[in-house]
Amino acid sequence: MARSNSITSRNVFLGAQNKSVPVEILSILASHPEENVRSMVASKNKLPEELQIKLASDHEFFVRQRIAYNKKATFKALQILSQDNSAEPRTHALKRIFEDRYR
Repeated sequence: MARSNSITSRNVFLGAQNKSVPVEILSILASHPEENVRSMVASKNKLPEELQIKLASDHEFFVRQRIAYNKKATFKALQILSQDNSAEPRTHALKRIFEDRYR
C-alpha cells in the first residue's frame, strides 16, 4: 500500500497546536480555509499583532472569539473586536480595554 504525501486537515490542525510552530507558518495558517485551524492560530500567545488584526476581522465567530480571549491580544486587535457584530467578542474586548488587560 502506497503512503500518501498529502497533508490532511488533521495534520494541519496538529501543526497549528504545536507550541513551537514558527511565526512564518502561523502566517500561512491564518489564511487556512478551515475555521478550526484559524481558531487554533488565533489562540497562540506568540501571534504577532498583524495576524491578530487579520483574525479579529475573520468571518467566523469562533476565530474572532479566540482573539478576544487571547491573553496576549493587543489593543489594536481588541479595538477591532470592540466593533464586532457578535456580542460575546465585542463585550469581552470592551471589558479588556476598560480594564487595561491587553499587550
